[in-house]
Amino acid sequence: MLELSVLPLDAIFDFSTKMLAFLAGLAALIFVHELGHFLAARKFGVVVEKFALGFGPKIVGFTKG
Repeated sequence: MLELSVLPLDAIFDFSTKMLAFLAGLAALIFVHELGHFLAARKFGVVVEKFALGFGPKIVGFTKG
């Protein structure tokens, strides 16, 4: 009989959980990094029209003023 599943389900769930945690942490680090650019630009008088992460379509946004 051919075994279709090589990994047990708990190993797949464990990997998926760790991968999602890693991606969430990476996204948080990138956000803080880009926020640093934004705050430094504002401090030195650079007019910042947009603050964005990535190049994809806008998912969430707000307008100030």
